[in-house]
Amino acid sequence: MKKLVFIYQFILVSILGINAQDSTFYLVVKLSEKDSLDNLNWNLNSITFCTGETPLTSGNTFSGVFSKQKSTILVDYNATLGELIYLYSPIKQMSFGPSGGFVKNTPWFAPILTFSLFKGMFKTLHWVGWSFGDPEEKGTSEEILFCFSYHQISLLYAGFECSYANNVYQKNNPEDILCMKKTFELNNQFSTFFGTGYMFNTEKFLWSTGISFNL
Repeated sequence: MKKLVFIYQFILVSILGINAQDSTFYLVVKLSEKDSLDNLNWNLNSITFCTGETPLTSGNTFSGVFSKQKSTILVDYNATLGELIYLYSPIKQMSFGPSGGFVKNTPWFAPILTFSLFKGMFKTLHWVGWSFGDPEEKGTSEEILFCFSYHQISLLYAGFECSYANNVYQKNNPEDILCMKKTFELNNQFSTFFGTGYMFNTEKFLWSTGISFNL
């Protein structure tokens, strides 16, 4: 098991540039004539900066989206979380794949499944993850523990998104979350968004805002 944890950390550190000791990573893309995203057939679709708190992120969060034919890679990073999600879409209505990263210096992995129906107006997300140790203890161990279960349904229309999510974190009680978000297109490349939400069980309000650069 120690070898498995070490290999998992080595892969994440090598690919993402994550330092498992201080939760800091740098995603460096070297663009040249011989080694570029175009030559690798991966396209950088968007870069997003978000602040506030959402059902899945907290604090200042940087995100990037890459695509290649039927595949998509999403990268997210903030002070407590670094993650990479790979999605494969055999059909336009469904995507699935693995995901993993570090949360509070603890490595985790999770399969993910999404559906997009009615021309993207109705979406669902299904995500269940396990960690090597307890993230709240900020350490890595050989023991594989249940980390989270997250399921969300969303309705989207004319830049508005209304979503309901059920989130279970470790052994905590399930959390029901209702959110709304509005996206404004500033021009062909830039957009901004504002979101709000409410966590019913903990009686906590959420808010978020951010800006995206779309290539």
